[in-house]
Amino acid sequence: MKSRDHSSRVLSYIKSKVQEVSSRLGVPVSCVLPVKNYSQELELELNCDVLLLSAVQQMLNFADDYLDDVGQVEYDDFL
Repeated sequence: MKSRDHSSRVLSYIKSKVQEVSSRLGVPVSCVLPVKNYSQELELELNCDVLLLSAVQQMLNFADDYLDDVGQVEYDDFL
């Protein structure tokens, strides 16, 4: 039971920080991608790996969409 309470508090803290970052930067909450820092980890955790890879994939999707938009603007300016 203690572990579940701790997990709930951690999740609540992360959600509040995501909302804070969203407000400060003026970006949608869906664009804030919290990830775990692996610098001190000796072993990988599957659940964290999946979330980290999902965040990287989302960042690459955002970058791809941005480059598509920039390319379209440059193409339109060329014509």
